[in-house]
Formats: sequence, C-alpha cells, structure tokens
Amino acid sequence: MNDIVFYWVAWACWIWAACMMEKGKIRTQIAVFSLIAIICSNYTCSIADYSVNVAIIFFLLLSIYCIITKHLAKQIYLVFIAAAAALGYASIVLLSIFDPVLVILPINIMTTIFLLIIASIVAKQLIDKLFIIFFSTAIGEIIIGIIFGQLRLQSEIGMNQYLTRIAVPFAILAMFQAFKTMLMKNKYI
Repeated sequence: MNDIVFYWVAWACWIWAACMMEKGKIRTQIAVFSLIAIICSNYTCSIADYSVNVAIIFFLLLSIYCIITKHLAKQIYLVFIAAAAALGYASIVLLSIFDPVLVILPINIMTTIFLLIIASIVAKQLIDKLFIIFFSTAIGEIIIGIIFGQLRLQSEIGMNQYLTRIAVPFAILAMFQAFKTMLMKNKYI
C-alpha cells in the first residue's frame, strides 16, 4: 500500500465527478478514468520478460488520448518535451536509488517539483500539462525498468510509488485549475 496518496486522489476525483459536477461528457470521462486507474493499479502483466504494472499502460494510453485532438505540430512539440522530461524524471529517480546521499528532498517531492515546473513552463492548457505529466512519468518508468532489466535487477515497471508520483502533481494542477476557475467566475481575474 505504498501508493495510498494515489488512491485518495483517484477516489477524490471520482467523488467530485459523481457528486459535484453537472451531468455531461466530461463528468463521465473523469469518473470512468479515475475508476479504471484504481482498478489497473492492482494488476501486472508480463511484456517481453518485464513485469509491468497495468497502470503504466493505462496512463500511457490516457496521455495519448489527451493529445490526439491537437494538430500535428503541437503533438510533435509536446511529445519531444515530454520525452525530454521523461529522461529527467528517470534521472532523478535513478539518482535517488543509486546515490541516495545526494538527494536532499524525498523523491516524490523532487519529481513533483520537476514535473510541475516543466509542465507549467512549456504548456498553457491543463490537458497539455496532464499529457506531459502522464506521458513523461510512464516513459520514465519504462526507461528505469529497462535499465534495471539490463542490470539483472528484478523490478516491476511502475512500482516504488510510481502512482504517487503521478497523483501528487495531478492533484496540485487540479486544485490550481479549480482555484483559477473559481476566481474567473467571481471576476477577480
């Protein structure tokens, strides 16, 4: 139960969508995606001698769903940015594993700060920021899993609080967006 923060955030999204939002397509999508994420987090599958948490596959597909409606130039831009962020994410996590003395803050805080800074600098819309977070963490975890596989260290791709490292930046972005929407409705901005 290392990813308790993820379960709290996912259930909060589902409750918010089911009880607070007006009926519509967005409400249904949020509720379905949060429930699927909770269900997928408990299962693993084997892909090419690697044990993969199904949540990785779900978040990778969800990130593709987030970007598919954008025009081609923006898709290419966001994929390159997210790929670079994935390398940074993997570097931070590997540094914390192989040399924990150099890590000043807990790994979840460091990755959250890194992902929020990258997403906030390069993306304006919330969906683009979510794409960067979901895609870069999923690809970063795959990179980490491949490195561990090459070193003959048995490790599941998507373990060691991967879901928490997705949930915390997501929750911060969601709260910021809700606060921004509330201010705009009250004409403060």
